[in-house]
Amino acid sequence: MKSKKVVLIQPRNTLALNIYPPLNLIKIGSVLQAGGFEVKIITCPTIKNYREVILECCNDALFIGISVLTTEMPDAIMIASAIKERFSVPIVWGGWHATLFPEQTAASHLVDHVVVDEGDDWILKIANHYYGSDTGDVLSDILKNEKHLDLDQLPDPDYSLIPNIEYYMTTLLADKFLEYDDRLIRWLPYEASRGCPSQCAFCINAVTNNRHYRKKSARKVVDEIDGIVRRHAINHLKIVDDNFFVDVRWVKEIAQGLIDKKLEITWDAECRVDYFNIAHVNDECLGLCVRSGMNELNFGIESGSQRSLDIMRKGITPEQSLNAIRMAARYNIVSRCSFIVDVPGETEEDIYKTVRLINEIRKVPRTTCGVHSYRPYPRSELCEGLLRSGAIMQPSSFEGWAEQKYIEQFAYTEVNRKWQKNHKISSKISFYQCLESGFWLRPHQVRNNIASMINRCFMNIAKLRNKYTFYRFPIDRYLYIFFKNIYYKLLEGRG
Repeated sequence: MKSKKVVLIQPRNTLALNIYPPLNLIKIGSVLQAGGFEVKIITCPTIKNYREVILECCNDALFIGISVLTTEMPDAIMIASAIKERFSVPIVWGGWHATLFPEQTAASHLVDHVVVDEGDDWILKIANHYYGSDTGDVLSDILKNEKHLDLDQLPDPDYSLIPNIEYYMTTLLADKFLEYDDRLIRWLPYEASRGCPSQCAFCINAVTNNRHYRKKSARKVVDEIDGIVRRHAINHLKIVDDNFFVDVRWVKEIAQGLIDKKLEITWDAECRVDYFNIAHVNDECLGLCVRSGMNELNFGIESGSQRSLDIMRKGITPEQSLNAIRMAARYNIVSRCSFIVDVPGETEEDIYKTVRLINEIRKVPRTTCGVHSYRPYPRSELCEGLLRSGAIMQPSSFEGWAEQKYIEQFAYTEVNRKWQKNHKISSKISFYQCLESGFWLRPHQVRNNIASMINRCFMNIAKLRNKYTFYRFPIDRYLYIFFKNIYYKLLEGRG
């Protein structure tokens, strides 16, 4: 009898980011499980001998699913090559990279099928096809999802499909709200809606047709959150929607539902700053959300220069950003603000305008700012312009994405890219702004007293540099990197 086991794999990321459990695999794994299939999810970032584990699981698998980001491609290609050398099991690829480059992906001998966009609809059809169920579905090399799926028909996400889900739930978050919260946080990510109607030129939502906004009913959202809290005893929820506040009436309905359920949780979400107005995210909305547990909002502010914001087609103004942050502070909501510097066409003066806006933001209580030099998302509008000019290159083959020289163009913030006109100053500014915010080591994350004192000392130096925009003679930068790396190694040794 054929096996009904499906193996889903999360490869390692070249950026070593492994804080969040793979919610995308949890979602499609839950669909498979509801359809009667056995699901094995392997999270490579958290398993030392993951290659051996994968090969052992593949022995009797119906098929393998690999969800991949561009920064996970080197590890994913290595994993798929090892599987194909030993087994004849089909490999189905999905995730953002496969969606961005479906034809190139499908042309590889390491690929049997490519699922473009969301996998909830196709994954069960694929499983039934290989199991031999007579469903009438014909599988081509490239399987496209038209995003007409009713999200209310999806099964509740089963986080227990991740064998070490407890590891994720107890991982210490770097969120600013923890500086004001002495609870022992148990958390999980959650998705209530999909898509974002905005048209930012640096984002892949537009090129992947992910501007089609869809959401679960408020009742389903509340019921799912209630179930997650009861099953896993979490007390904080990270809502990972690209744009949670598109429909403010829906948000208020969810907030009221959480209040009615008497759930003792806090939560955070993404929001656009231009939504803060009398008709959208107003005092009524904020008050209700805070009563339901909202304690932090994530704002993509991106720049303090209106010219740069226009280049990015962000659709906001610096004044709207300050208004949103000040309004959030009145309700003791933490504001996590993200910025991008050195986008194509940006001048040094544009970058310093961002520094000045950040200095104003930092005067507002409960705020933090993360700053990074621009990293081009493949296929986005700004990235396509750089490709046309010859400033960056993409590999001509699927296997080419295993080469570090291609990955670093899209992923690494410290790389001096030839099209960046202001790398010398932008790299210093992004470093010191992130250091002041405790991007790498927040005070609440450093338990050793001596290490905490050293970390705070470096943060205070960064604060002075940012306040007076003095970025010359950055000897402290190299000392901090040395300190941080030593501290990370000590943590790994203890873990």
